Amino acid sequence: MKKGEIAEVWAWSWSRFGESPVPEVLRIELAEHSVILRSMDDGGEGLGGEIMRAVMGVLSRNEQRERVRRSRMGKRSRARQGLVVGNASGPATASDA
Repeated sequence: MKKGEIAEVWAWSWSRFGESPVPEVLRIELAEHSVILRSMDDGGEGLGGEIMRAVMGVLSRNEQRERVRRSRMGKRSRARQGLVVGNASGPATASDA
């Protein structure tokens, strides 16, 4: 390995690389450049690690769907309460134009 080359890319959790199949594709593409994609919970090398990463990919997809559902529920709840829904700090004024 030459100085300045990347040997491994690490994340805290496998799901931080994205929703399935993104991490798997990324792992394959990086392997073509001799770079290993790793996380603290990836299950290690070998068949056990591959199975663990596949299961985590499915779970991350389900987790993402659940986050989206909870976010929508929160927005609907705030809208029912008459609160402004969105990222704006408040209603627009004539000075904003």
